[in-house]
Amino acid sequence: MSASASPLLQKIRGKFGILTIFVVILVLVAVFSIFAVKQLVLYLQIIILGIFLGGLYAVAAISFALIYGVMRFFNLAHGELLIIGAYVSYWVFVLAKVDPLLSIVLSFAALSLIGLIYCKGIASPIIKMGVNPTLIASFGLALALQGLMILFWSGDPRALVTDYSKISVQIGPIIFPLMRLIVLILGIVILALVHFFLTKTYLGRACRAISQDREAAEMVGINAERIYLLSFIIACGLAGIAGTLIGLVYSFEPTMGLRIYLLKSIAVVVLGGVGSISGVLAGGLTLGIAEVLGAHFIGEGYRHAIAFIIFLIVLIFKPAGLFGRVTTL
Repeated sequence: MSASASPLLQKIRGKFGILTIFVVILVLVAVFSIFAVKQLVLYLQIIILGIFLGGLYAVAAISFALIYGVMRFFNLAHGELLIIGAYVSYWVFVLAKVDPLLSIVLSFAALSLIGLIYCKGIASPIIKMGVNPTLIASFGLALALQGLMILFWSGDPRALVTDYSKISVQIGPIIFPLMRLIVLILGIVILALVHFFLTKTYLGRACRAISQDREAAEMVGINAERIYLLSFIIACGLAGIAGTLIGLVYSFEPTMGLRIYLLKSIAVVVLGGVGSISGVLAGGLTLGIAEVLGAHFIGEGYRHAIAFIIFLIVLIFKPAGLFGRVTTL
């Protein structure tokens, strides 16, 4: 019996062994598939957050790019203008209960007025003296504005928190924070309007002509000083809008303009192509996605360092930027 049962037992064991291996393989494939899907969803979520962040950076940088593209004025007070725009919307929201998305208009108007004073009182007189005086003057203004903001509003972090700030929209497994989605859409609209202004309107084409060759533009009747003033006012107004959008997503305080948003704006402009308005969105998205991916794989504490390492590498090996070859609008 034992001799005849042995082959049968071995046959049964063999069948069960094959079945066991097959089941184990199925389980491993299922586990791997679930893990892969979860990882895919995670990476999609990370990239989407990077796109949202990049859109915000692009809007923050458009003012800097416009002023530099038209006037070749390296505005080191750019970050402070952004933060002032955020404060304008914050205080209008706190004191008058005006929704921040509506107070964007007030931020644009307030910063346009500041831009008028800035251009008439500092930028236009100084720009004729060369690069170094413009850097010193704009840096001095940045420190002065920073000090005034601390004096009037203290150094405490503030944020534009509304009833819809925490709302999210879920499509399948992907979560879209509503506020960041709104900011991205507004950012794309603003960039599209700026592009339309520069390419389809007389004043926009005049700005481009001045940026390419001021003397030739003046010979055909374009008033360079007037174009400088107009572009400066519009750019500062856009900084006010960008500041409001920043305040809707992140907290802000007076020192953040110089140490964070100025540097990020410069990085975006360089990545997109120095002097290229159309490259600003591409530069912003590149920086935003790189930051978020770096924060995920290396650590949140290194996100700013990773962004600036990428910026330095591009600056060394491709000074014209990843997406641009020219230095005009």
